[in-house]
Amino acid sequence: MIKKITIISLFLLAFAVSLRPNAAQPGIRTAGGAAGFTLLFPEDSTAYGKVQMRHEQVCIQLYPGFAVIKGTYQMFNGTGEEITMKTGYPINAFYSSTKNASDLAEIFFDKLYQLKVSVDGTNMPFQQVEFQGNNPGIQSMDYDENAQWYIWTTTYKPGETVIEVFFIVNTNDSTVSKGYSKESFNGFIYVLETGASWKPPIGAGHIRVQLMDGLTQKDIMGVSPASIFHEVEDGAYLAWDFSDLAPDHEDNLVITYGHRVDGFDFEQVIAHSENLFKNIESFSKMESEVAVGAPVQFGSPFDISEAGNWFVGMIFFLAIYGIPLLIGMVLIFLIYRIIKRVRSSRKR
Repeated sequence: MIKKITIISLFLLAFAVSLRPNAAQPGIRTAGGAAGFTLLFPEDSTAYGKVQMRHEQVCIQLYPGFAVIKGTYQMFNGTGEEITMKTGYPINAFYSSTKNASDLAEIFFDKLYQLKVSVDGTNMPFQQVEFQGNNPGIQSMDYDENAQWYIWTTTYKPGETVIEVFFIVNTNDSTVSKGYSKESFNGFIYVLETGASWKPPIGAGHIRVQLMDGLTQKDIMGVSPASIFHEVEDGAYLAWDFSDLAPDHEDNLVITYGHRVDGFDFEQVIAHSENLFKNIESFSKMESEVAVGAPVQFGSPFDISEAGNWFVGMIFFLAIYGIPLLIGMVLIFLIYRIIKRVRSSRKR
């Protein structure tokens, strides 16, 4: 199944792109986290808020049609005792992407590919778990499908635990539509918001994006939030560094780039996943370069041409007013012909 995201805004914006969520303690949060958080494993409630994400590094390589991701999370347990609990990635969920209520966007997504997880260097088995909507532990669902997560059990010893993940997403089936206007290109979202389930704040974070297979910054159509990326000194990648962040929906990263690849064979991409993971492993080991200059300016990922809206609006206008206008024009023409005929008769 192809991974999809749908974003619907108050101004009839729909946005389907590939999304990459943050590692999290499994739970359901209403849009933006504004109305609370419900654990999907109530037995883990005693561990909630006791483990902090001290540092996260997320490396993203954007290719035409897909993206490869490596995430490294340095977790810290300061309780002095071991804490064992479920950890995971949401497969489908509901989030917001903007803070301004007049520009609210809701995100629905599903499916990750070739997920690999290790904890302190040990590969972790995981399972796909679906939570039924009638589960008494689920207080509210903001999307129609039952919540699904990739779940594994992690023991957080006192001090530091390192979680490392790799996976691939399909970015080729991405669409932004506003009303009746629609544009297709490559799209990627990284949801920082899920990191809010850990003990706040996220101590520090480094997100780097590398453009692959001929893509350049000119191919990036939009980034949200705006003005977050700097170009490193040698121009090898874009970097976003943050600290002491309690992530909310306005921090979710959206990137749109390139154009849809016709005849794209994602199965071939999956077949070469190990080589792709080796490439991003090398990228993640690159020393952090010094960011130079002002933040790189990109457009909004939600901006599209509204020619379709104009066309459909004209159709609606004609449907509502066209017949009365046509009748009026016919009547005027008939009256004109009658008056002209009467005047001609009088002259005779």
